[in-house]
Amino acid sequence: FYGGPELLVSYAIDCYSSVTLELSSHFELSINHENEKALEAFYKACAYFGLDRSKLKLDICSDIPVGKGMASSTADIVGVLTAVAVFAGKEPDPNWLGKAAAEIEPTDNIMFEDWV
Repeated sequence: FYGGPELLVSYAIDCYSSVTLELSSHFELSINHENEKALEAFYKACAYFGLDRSKLKLDICSDIPVGKGMASSTADIVGVLTAVAVFAGKEPDPNWLGKAAAEIEPTDNIMFEDWV
């Protein structure tokens, strides 16, 4: 609405960010693009769930265009938070995902399955 309230509208695109987390003899990071915020999410989630991040391998692969307003960093952040939660044996709660992601950067609502 011109002159009305500001709104955030999200829509689906056919691009994805996938995150894999597994045990390793030492910390390893594999990422196909630069995203320091995803690494911050990894440190934050490991601390939250009490995991020793020095023995984990984190792999992030995304085909979402970076810097185009398509939520590429949010997808990486939420993917990392979800991977760490699942690795810790916890069910990833969308409300926690949203709060944790927003503490790292202003974020979209992509962690929710339904329209919000």
